[in-house]
Amino acid sequence: MRTLLFLTPLVVSATVRNPVAGLELALGGGIGVLNMLAVMRNNERLLEGGRSRAMFALSGQVRIFAVGLLPVAVALRLGSFWTVALYFTGFFTPLALYAIDYRRSIRQGT
Repeated sequence: MRTLLFLTPLVVSATVRNPVAGLELALGGGIGVLNMLAVMRNNERLLEGGRSRAMFALSGQVRIFAVGLLPVAVALRLGSFWTVALYFTGFFTPLALYAIDYRRSIRQGT
């Protein structure tokens, strides 16, 4: 939810200037949230013993490949290659917001 609130004005602003840029930023934010959830779930399964280390590593590599390929494919298809940077900005936004919130909670001692 925090990512949605943070990225929505940026996506609207980018879409007004260039619809492909808005699409890439929104796509990056959405995929970033899904990626964080997948990483958390895979970590839980690994710690519970429900997944081997080899499968853990393989799923991570497949996810990294898909996440890296998607923005390039969209940019090539729609003709705006520079928007790949906006995708990765959106992709890492959920992680950055989580890290800031986590650091704040550590400093507060909760």
